[in-house]
Amino acid sequence: MPDRHQRDKTTFRPPPEVKTEAQNVLANRPDWSMNDFLVACLVLLTKDPDAMLDRLKEFRPPPKKGRPPRERDGQSPT
Repeated sequence: MPDRHQRDKTTFRPPPEVKTEAQNVLANRPDWSMNDFLVACLVLLTKDPDAMLDRLKEFRPPPKKGRPPRERDGQSPT
């Protein structure tokens, strides 16, 4: 198994209250870490994207206001 420190790092910034609530939920489930949960979500997204995204639609945060994201490597922002 590859060393987890060899993988690219992905960061995100959830609202502090959401992160705290999620940490509290996972603290009651010692067999789940935050990383385990996020990786499982990403795997489910790749296995069944329509079902996953449809289920999450009501929880999606509103779009951010301000400048649109920059294009990277000639690709349109997603």
